[in-house]
Amino acid sequence: MLEGKRVVVIAGSSGIGADVARQAAEKGARVTITGRDPERLQSAAAAMPPGVETVAFDATDRAKVIEFFAGCGPIDHLVSCVGFTEQGTLLGHDEDRARMVLEHKFWAQLFIVRAAHAQIARDGSIVLTGGTSDERAIFPHFSAFSVIGNTAVGALVRGLAGEIAPVRINVVEPTLTQTPLLGPITAAVEELMARFVRSSPAAKVPQPADVARSYIHAMESGLINGDRLRPDGGPSFSYW
Repeated sequence: MLEGKRVVVIAGSSGIGADVARQAAEKGARVTITGRDPERLQSAAAAMPPGVETVAFDATDRAKVIEFFAGCGPIDHLVSCVGFTEQGTLLGHDEDRARMVLEHKFWAQLFIVRAAHAQIARDGSIVLTGGTSDERAIFPHFSAFSVIGNTAVGALVRGLAGEIAPVRINVVEPTLTQTPLLGPITAAVEELMARFVRSSPAAKVPQPADVARSYIHAMESGLINGDRLRPDGGPSFSYW
C-alpha cells in the first residue's frame, strides 16, 4: 500500500528511523531521509533500496525545518523519529539534559507537524515517536524525564488528530530498544536489558527492525488515528 507513495522520515539516518525508511522503500515508496550528518545519511541510504534521497539538517532548528518543508513538495506520509534520552530520577536529573528531552520529544515534533501538515495528502498520515510513558513505568525510573516527555507526546497526538483531520496522526511508543540512543553497551546497560528480558512475555529486547514495522502499519492502515502503538513485546503488562 506504500507503492509509489512519498514518505519522508525525519531523523532517518540510524536506528529505528533508518529501518522505517528501508522497509518503506522495500514496499516501493519514494523515500527521503533527513539527519544532521551528511556522511551518516549517505551511509544509511547506501544500505537501502536504490533511489532513497537524503537531506541534511537539524530537525530542532526551526528555520531549517521551515526551509526543508517549503522545498519538499507534497508528502503522503511523514515520520518523525526525533528523540533524545537522559538518565536520572526526577529529583536527581541533569537539568540541561531534561530540558533537551522535552525540546526534542515534544516541542521539536510539534513544530514539525505545524510546519508540514498542510502538505500531507488528505489520505496520508504522520507518525511521531514517543516511548515508555507514565502508565508503563515504575518510579523511581532510570530515565524519568524521558517518561514525562513520552507521556506528553501521547497527549499531543490525541489533540492533533482533531486539528489536522482528515490527515491521520499516531505515535509509536517503543520501550527499551537496542539503538544508538542506548549509548555504549556498559555493564549497567547489559543489566537493564537482562531485566527487560526477564520481565517481557516475548523474552527479547526489541530491535529497530521489529519496531519499524509498527510505523509501516500506522502508515498503511487508514483507520488508526490519534492512537499509541506499543511494539514492546509485553512489558506494558508487567511494568518492567
